[in-house]
Amino acid sequence: MRITALSFLSVFLFSGVADTRADPAGNGRKGRKVFYKAESRCGDTARIRFSTEIEHILFVLNSVQNRYKVLRIHIENGCDQDLPLSGTDDRVDVQFAGRGVRGILDLRAVAPALWDSLDAAVRSLLVYPARVEPGEEESIFVFLPSSDVTGIPHGVRYELRSLPRPLELRDLTAAAH
Repeated sequence: MRITALSFLSVFLFSGVADTRADPAGNGRKGRKVFYKAESRCGDTARIRFSTEIEHILFVLNSVQNRYKVLRIHIENGCDQDLPLSGTDDRVDVQFAGRGVRGILDLRAVAPALWDSLDAAVRSLLVYPARVEPGEEESIFVFLPSSDVTGIPHGVRYELRSLPRPLELRDLTAAAH
């Protein structure tokens, strides 16, 4: 008997295996996105905004070579000066069910063979930037060892050497319910 990817995915989705928080009412909750946000002031009204969103089922299913989950943090610099970033001094910790997982900002240093297997154009997109210029937006990619990930994140702590205190990106969808 041949099992196609579509039939496997159908069984996977409808069995409840994919969503540990599945809603028995079947109201589409497992397809909703979770939004995490934080901001830092840089003057009376100017702000730097940080955000990430996770669609539960895609987070569960997707990984890089079955080794790393990926979290994209979007940064919007509304200030009139650069936001310096440091791949060696900045840090991301992601909370899963009361346990923190250290994020990897420099995949090249941690998994050189995996890094080398990526296309040059992809590698250039994944490099942790040195700065976010005023009025610009940038995405950073945080890699999480798949073996350390359980469920979806409850929060993200992002420490930047250039900011006076860590940012706590919180689940805004939980507050809305």
